[in-house]
Amino acid sequence: MKKAACIFTICLLSIVALLNAQDYPNPGPSLFVSDYAHLLPADVSTKLLSDLQEFNKKASIEVAVVTIPSLMGQNIETYTRNLAAKWKVGKAGLDNGVMLLIAPNERKVRIEVARGAQPVLTNDQASQIISATILPQFKAGQMAEGIVQGTHAIMATFTPAEQATSRPPPLIPFPAPPQAESTHPSEEDSGQATGIFLLIVISVAATGVLGLIVTGVFSSKKRDRKAKYDFFDAKSNVRKELFVARHVAQNPDVPQKYKDRLEELTSQSKRFRDLTDDSADLDWIDLNNQITPLVYAIEENNRAMQQAKSLAQKSRAEGPGLLKSIPRKINEAKEKISKGKESAKANALIDEAKSKHDKAIELSSTNQPDWVVIYLLLSTADKNCIQAESTHHSFNQPVVENHPSSSYSSTSSSYSNSSSSSSSSDNSFGGGGGFDGGGSSGSW
Repeated sequence: MKKAACIFTICLLSIVALLNAQDYPNPGPSLFVSDYAHLLPADVSTKLLSDLQEFNKKASIEVAVVTIPSLMGQNIETYTRNLAAKWKVGKAGLDNGVMLLIAPNERKVRIEVARGAQPVLTNDQASQIISATILPQFKAGQMAEGIVQGTHAIMATFTPAEQATSRPPPLIPFPAPPQAESTHPSEEDSGQATGIFLLIVISVAATGVLGLIVTGVFSSKKRDRKAKYDFFDAKSNVRKELFVARHVAQNPDVPQKYKDRLEELTSQSKRFRDLTDDSADLDWIDLNNQITPLVYAIEENNRAMQQAKSLAQKSRAEGPGLLKSIPRKINEAKEKISKGKESAKANALIDEAKSKHDKAIELSSTNQPDWVVIYLLLSTADKNCIQAESTHHSFNQPVVENHPSSSYSSTSSSYSNSSSSSSSSDNSFGGGGGFDGGGSSGSW
């Protein structure tokens, strides 16, 4: 009887472990970007993946971007921490991984920071990125925009770490002098032996100190040469990025705030302008640490200007058509949610969609309509209609009790393609860990 109970307990624990494992998918084939909720257009996902791979090469820090259809009833802090730990995001031994996770169904976002990255990307900084960069875009219905800008804000927080230098070799202890053969040495012999021993000890010590000094000098020169090379490489990138930025900033679709930011970054770059390869008595390591964040800041501002320009062009092209189609989509959504049990949340989403459309109509009737604002309102209304239908459908699904496996079916299917691809691939993160709850969360 006891044996049967033991076997039953083991089987039950195995089933529970299997079900728990199904909560967390494997990394997608692209590794750094796993868009299970399908929030990113293909071209945006490809570009973001390229940026993350390049950042990993430069800074040796792994940032994983993940979108999840559902948190399966867990809070986002627990889900993100467990997923990051399962994937082993970050470098082994450094524990410097970061995961940006978005759960659109629960309207939650989290930046999970491993222990080794927390001194640079603090909880306050993660909170600032979410509140100032990500959530404003999400609230405007620009999910892809928020994900891309948030990811680049995370990367801009870090600077490439200096490679550890090799330690100087330890001093080799000198063996004790041999005992004199005579049991009664003369004072002269004893004095000579003592003098020779002290001379040898001093010689060895001097050689060791000299070795330390020489090793330190060569190591310091090697670091300086590398830092100097990296500095001028970064300076060249600053010059190229500023040239591109000035051209993009001439477009009238670029908001003034990005042009002001460009002027600020240009002013910061001037202090490096006159430095040449012949400049002497400079701390190249410190200069390299100063210019590297400037490169990231200029690149980030350039992306924002390009995205603003593209958004303005897209808004003017698609806005008028969307303005006409939203009433039809609202009516279709209302008809669908009228069947079955009534969902207060679905009704609220439809009301919000109508309000957004009414505001868009009002703005479009002005002399100089701002199509970017109108397009963002209409995009939000469109997403509200889709989410209302999804909410109503979920609300009317029958509740199945005592069959835990059924609750995983819908989400597991959304992972199936990515999980199978990942399991057959050798793609994996660097074996990091140290996810102890560092970071920040937000909702919209």
